[in-house]
Amino acid sequence: SLQSSMSRRTCSPEFLWSAKISLGSSPAACTIGFWAYIWSDQFGPTKNNVQIQAPNACHNRLSMSSSNTISHEIAGTLRDEILRQRYRSGDRFPSERDLAARFDASRGAVREALSQLEQLGLIRTQPGGARVQSVNAASLAVLGPLLALNDHPDPLLVDQFLLTFSVLAALTAKSAVNAASPEQLIQLKKLVAELAGQADDFEAMQPHWRELLEAMSAIADNLVVRLISNDLKAQFVGQMMKLGIRPELKKGSRDRLLTTLRVSLNKRDGEIAGQAMQDHFEEFREAVGEALRFRADKSLNSVVN
Repeated sequence: SLQSSMSRRTCSPEFLWSAKISLGSSPAACTIGFWAYIWSDQFGPTKNNVQIQAPNACHNRLSMSSSNTISHEIAGTLRDEILRQRYRSGDRFPSERDLAARFDASRGAVREALSQLEQLGLIRTQPGGARVQSVNAASLAVLGPLLALNDHPDPLLVDQFLLTFSVLAALTAKSAVNAASPEQLIQLKKLVAELAGQADDFEAMQPHWRELLEAMSAIADNLVVRLISNDLKAQFVGQMMKLGIRPELKKGSRDRLLTTLRVSLNKRDGEIAGQAMQDHFEEFREAVGEALRFRADKSLNSVVN
C-alpha cells in the first residue's frame, strides 16, 4: 500500500539531495576520490568511513505532515511513471478524482502532488485537465530520479552529466585564474602547493581540494554556474555513491592536473587552467564509463549463472 511503502522510499534518490558523504583513506577510497572532488565544496571534512546520512533527515521531514508525506509519495510514483513513459508527452493526465480513488487519498493531497509534478515541468495544468510534458521540458530536478529508474544508471545520461560538469569546472578555473588579483594568485598557488604536498595521503588532500575549489569559485564569482553545479552534484554524486560506482583514474592523472594548474597560475593563463580541468574530466569520464560497463557485465553474468 501507499502508506507501507513510505519507509522504503525514505532513502530514494530524491531524499539523497541533502545527503552528506564522507570518504576515508581505505584502499577503496582512492578509487572513489573524484566523487569527493566533485562533491567537495558542499560538505565538511572527510572521515574514516563512507557514510550517507539521509534516512534520519528524511524521517524528520516526513513527520512534519502526513498529508505532505502522502502527496510526496503520490508525486514520486507518478513522476516515475512519467519518466518510464507510461504516460506520453501530450497525453491527458488522470483527473484528481481518479487519482484520489487510485491512491485512496484526499483530493487535497492529490492536488498538492500534481502541483509538485507541475513544478518539475512534467505536467501542465490547463482548462479541462493536466497534460503530460516532454522530459526535455522538465527541470533539472528530474536528473536524480532518472538516474535511479533502473538498477544501473543510463551510461549516456551519466556521460552527459560529466561532460556538462567538466565545462562548468573548466569555466570556473579559467575565470578564476584570469580574474584573480595578485594576492589571490598567491593564495591559489599556495593551495595547489599544499595539495601537491599531500599527494600520497588521500584523506589529507580532501580539505585542500575543497579549499582550492571554493577559492576558485569565489574568485570566478559566477552565481549561475555555482547554482547549476550545486544542483547537478546534489543529484548525481549521491546516486553514484549509493550505487557503489568506483571509477579508477589513470596513474599520474592527479599529478598532471596539479602540475598544469601551477603552470597556469605562474603564467596567469586561464586557458591553461580550464583545459587542465577539462582534460582531467575527460579521463574521469572514460573511467566512469569503464566502471559502469564492468558493473553491467558483472550483473549480467550473475543472472546467467
